[in-house]
Amino acid sequence: QADARYLLQQRLLPDALAKATEAFKLGGEWEDGFLLHEIAAAARQNWSLAARIRMGKPVRAACVAEYQGGACLVVGSKDGLSVLDARTGTNLGSATLEQPVRFLVAGQDGAVIAISDSAITTLALPSLTITGTRALPSSPVLARAKGSNLLLALRNDDVCLFDRKTL
Repeated sequence: QADARYLLQQRLLPDALAKATEAFKLGGEWEDGFLLHEIAAAARQNWSLAARIRMGKPVRAACVAEYQGGACLVVGSKDGLSVLDARTGTNLGSATLEQPVRFLVAGQDGAVIAISDSAITTLALPSLTITGTRALPSSPVLARAKGSNLLLALRNDDVCLFDRKTL
C-alpha cells in the first residue's frame, strides 16, 4: 500500500493502480478501498480542456477528424457543415448538403463521412468536397465507427457494415 501511495503522489496512476490492486488482493482493508478511490479521483482530474470553440448556433452532429494539417472539428448544423481547426477554432471550410446531417464520422485518409436520412456522403477535408455518395434504403438510427468499419442501424431494422476505406 505504501508503494501505491508513493506512486499516486508522483502521479504515476497506472502503476499506483496496479500496486493498490495487489495490496487489496492480499487481504484488503477499508484503507485499500479508500486508496483505490483516491487513485480513481486523481485519474478523473487528469483531463484538461484542449479547446473551446463557440459555435453560436445549435450543433446537430460533430466529430474530430485528421487531415494533412492536423486535427480538425467537423460540425453539422441546420445550415450545413463546417470544418474548424481543433486548436484555434479557425474556419477551414464549409458546405451545404441536400439533407441535414444526422451523424458525422471521421473517415480514412483525411475524409469525413456525413450520414443523412437518405445517404452516406464522403467529403475531403478541409475543403468538404464531395468524393462519394451512397444511398440508404432507410434512415439511420445509430452510427458507430471502429477501425475501418462503419456500422449503421437503420429504421427498417437492418444493420449495415461498411468499410470506411471504400465508401
